[in-house]
Amino acid sequence: MRRLHAYSVQHRIEEAQPRLGQHEHKLIQRIASGREIKLGLVSPRLVQVLPDSEDELLFRYSSLHWSIPTSSGYGRRLRFLVEDAHNGKLIGLFGLCDPVFSVAARDSWVGWDLRARKQRLRNVMEAFILGAVPPYSMLLGGKLVAMLWR
Repeated sequence: MRRLHAYSVQHRIEEAQPRLGQHEHKLIQRIASGREIKLGLVSPRLVQVLPDSEDELLFRYSSLHWSIPTSSGYGRRLRFLVEDAHNGKLIGLFGLCDPVFSVAARDSWVGWDLRARKQRLRNVMEAFILGAVPPYSMLLGGKLVAMLWR
């Protein structure tokens, strides 16, 4: 699957280059090398991504380098970084958005009509991206990120 999506990932990186390229040297400094991680001292800290911030640039930059292209979500969106408070480096990220409203198979299985679907999906969000970045991804960092959004 990764090989099939490689062209699409590369295309998205090239499209983002004019905006993110000028910040790349600064953003890479927020990503750990293996030597910077002290396993017994990893301390996850949740950071909400605010518009027009360096955190937003880091979120976009990191999500561009996923092996499979990611959606930017739709409707209501909340984005978060997970940082290691010990070294200030990025562990991972996740983004939440409105769920797909009309999924016939789901609605039929659950037994929802239009009114029930509107009522029940009003206060629901789902993850449109969730994972860890290297080297934390090799240390079960993705599972840590997944546990934080629950």
